[in-house]
Amino acid sequence: MAADVRYRQIADELREAIDQGEWRPDDLLPPGEELMRRFSVSRGTLAAAVRVLREEGLVSRAARRGRLVVLDQRVVTVSMGPDELAWERACRHQGIAGTMTLLSEQVIPASHEVAAALGIISGQPVVHRRRRALLEGAPVMLEEAFSPAEPEAETPEGSDALSVEWTAAARTAGADEAAALRVQRGGPILRAERITRDGQGRPVELLRRVTNGRRVRVAHLIID
Repeated sequence: MAADVRYRQIADELREAIDQGEWRPDDLLPPGEELMRRFSVSRGTLAAAVRVLREEGLVSRAARRGRLVVLDQRVVTVSMGPDELAWERACRHQGIAGTMTLLSEQVIPASHEVAAALGIISGQPVVHRRRRALLEGAPVMLEEAFSPAEPEAETPEGSDALSVEWTAAARTAGADEAAALRVQRGGPILRAERITRDGQGRPVELLRRVTNGRRVRVAHLIID
């Protein structure tokens, strides 16, 4: 069997063993020599398999004797509500260190798709924000938010009451998404989209999320 196929099989078997609890978070994987005997492969093939798991955030190099340690794989459920601190709240509720970083913010012309979602004219300026969510230091969620750069001049009474509508669908990761979220190409990711409306029913924000399907779930819920 070709080495480029064999190392992926080994990565799959190690991943399955971790998922089934053979090794739990903070456990050290067996020494390299033991794993080489277990799978009857060379050091180079094993190293390639381990590299896949490290890129996925499943294992990391431990300080103790250069061994590999299994990382925490708990799943965080994040709200699709309008709360800007939803990610931090969800992580704190789960007892996991999570942060959200603003990557960029700029005014751009609205694409036809964005304009249709926001109920504006294509090409009208919108504020485009890109954010990245980290879980225990590993990237697990990417966000894009679009809002009209020129909001309505009049704000009727009660228009600050927000409502949301959202959809979500699972699919496999492309090359860019796999690299950004440290998942295996073809691995599970979740794409979610939310439109937030004011009390008058006017769209005020379009939010798109792409998440590592192994670490993040989305739902419409309130977390204290």
